[in-house]
Amino acid sequence: MAKIVILEDDYVLLDLYSAVLEGAEYQVFPATTVHAVKEYFVENTADLIIADLRIGAINPEETVQTLQEIREQHPVPIVLISAKMAFYEDMCREAGFEHMLRKPFPNSVLVQFAEKLIVND
Repeated sequence: MAKIVILEDDYVLLDLYSAVLEGAEYQVFPATTVHAVKEYFVENTADLIIADLRIGAINPEETVQTLQEIREQHPVPIVLISAKMAFYEDMCREAGFEHMLRKPFPNSVLVQFAEKLIVND
């Protein structure tokens, strides 16, 4: 079963994304901080990260930098999400991220991204 890490500090959205992806037969690790994501990768792997850019008091640039560090050590596809994605898109692309979603989006789009980006062995 493929594993997906979800970084989202809005508990309602975190629960929703988790339920949608679990319903599509993915194993989900929910995280509300970038630190929790880094800690997860100390002893675990994942097939995909879905990450909100605006997490608590951390600015989006710091979130992107931390995700870059994780990706350097663990080659995992990452989907960045934000209600203000139009504002952050250039920064994300310059940092090497190509998969982005603007909130709100249909649940089916979340599953489509997972299906597209997770390589089935």
